[in-house]
Amino acid sequence: MGSLAEVRENPSGLKGSAEGDPGRGSTPAVSPFQLCLVRVSLAVMGPEAPLAGWVRASTRPRLTDSSAFRAKQEPEAKVAKLNVNGRVVEIQVEDDTPLLWVLREQLGLTGTKYGCGVAQCGACTVHVDGAAVRACAMPVSAFTEGQKITTIEGLSPDSSHPIQQAWLALDVPQCGFCQPGMIMAASALLAAHPKPTEAQIREEMTNICRCGTYNRVIAGIQRAAGISTSG
Repeated sequence: MGSLAEVRENPSGLKGSAEGDPGRGSTPAVSPFQLCLVRVSLAVMGPEAPLAGWVRASTRPRLTDSSAFRAKQEPEAKVAKLNVNGRVVEIQVEDDTPLLWVLREQLGLTGTKYGCGVAQCGACTVHVDGAAVRACAMPVSAFTEGQKITTIEGLSPDSSHPIQQAWLALDVPQCGFCQPGMIMAASALLAAHPKPTEAQIREEMTNICRCGTYNRVIAGIQRAAGISTSG
């Protein structure tokens, strides 16, 4: 480590760089209080004092401020083609971007909701070739142009799907935040099991509703399937 005067004059330790310039990998100037601590530390323990090491570490250039390092770390955006609601779209996106953010941020399809980010709550449920998929945990690179992605906006143009009609008739939603995902999961269930038993509904419908509308969800699916719940 250099002398105290050198530390005061060039606290960043970078030759030829402007002091405090974050674009050059430097750190802010050492404060007068810190200089006082360094002076006491050096006087008592010499150059090997712990504070002297702290100053060396705190003024060391940060690798993450290097433009070369940033360029190496930033993922490369690529052009991807997706078939969404019957329309093929081209988007420029990194491979590991979740499908949910492509739908919401780049395509403006905000009916698909973000709930947990770990594929547990089901608020982000969409259809991929008719099957229910949780979009928050699926990277866009997992899909091809040949796969048909359907969001709540594309389920039916006029909300005439039997599940949507049953939801309206029974007033299933409460706050409604989870319901687009719930409707998508329920419609996928009916496509696979047109006349599901209550046990099947309970087993297949794993979406979370924080308002606790589960009984109305079950009744809505049964109504859409034409199953009588009387008696």
